[in-house]
Amino acid sequence: RVKGQVMDTGFHCWEELVKTASGVAVLSHTGTCVYSCGLLSTNSSDEEQDWSLFVGIFDQTEAEPQTLKLKLSTGQVKFVVYHRSSSSLYATSEGRLFRLTVCSFPLGLLVCVSQPPTPMPQSIAAVEDLCTKLRSQANTTQTTTYE
Repeated sequence: RVKGQVMDTGFHCWEELVKTASGVAVLSHTGTCVYSCGLLSTNSSDEEQDWSLFVGIFDQTEAEPQTLKLKLSTGQVKFVVYHRSSSSLYATSEGRLFRLTVCSFPLGLLVCVSQPPTPMPQSIAAVEDLCTKLRSQANTTQTTTYE
């Protein structure tokens, strides 16, 4: 369901994100992966990714130093968080080879990994644009009840 809404919300934003990101995952708020591709593909390694590390990630205080370990198709990578807001998180790996952006939207979380040659501002903008569209759609969508 989330994947369909991502596509319906702003296809051009989704296309831009997939072009600029090296890996994308869409998670439910319970940590279930409903879509993944690229370096974050759940089929890319024998070991299952521990998506639960993102559950409640925006509930933590900003003062807490944080590192996140992700299994990419290239191996395990440690990310150090350098900025966090109430709905977004930004981190880089050692040597800044990989960048991690996590955004919360009403139906879940968007997790993206990017790497050079894509400039960091371009990859962050692609994630933020899609999440902004998802949030704005959720604010304007009315629920229909069927009896």
